[in-house]
Amino acid sequence: MLEESMEKTATSTALSAGVSATYRLCITPRTATNHPKLLKSAHSAGLTQLTTIAHHRLYFLQGTLTLAEVEKIGHALLTDPVTEKLKIDNLGLTIDPHSQFTIHNSQFIIETTLLPGVTDPPAESLVRAAK
Repeated sequence: MLEESMEKTATSTALSAGVSATYRLCITPRTATNHPKLLKSAHSAGLTQLTTIAHHRLYFLQGTLTLAEVEKIGHALLTDPVTEKLKIDNLGLTIDPHSQFTIHNSQFIIETTLLPGVTDPPAESLVRAAK
């Protein structure tokens, strides 16, 4: 089973001092759904032991943002309140957003991002809307 699993960290002291923090926003469906096309692709790639794949959208926000500001951006701009739910993790002051994650119960996390220099219209729209 492929599923998101992470530990929450707190850096409220750093945020109150106006220090930059990195937030990871994970948007998931309210009802668990399996993605047969992704599962078929995984099986074709030799990952035949997988039985379920859950697709989550990830966003990383970095700056001198408060948790309230991040929640507002997440709920107002990124999440459909009827069909989706939002989980926010404060990754603190790390450069590598993956450095504080722990994988539990033999589950795997696969996160993908665009390559540097690749155009990302949704991200550009998000930055404009958040201003």
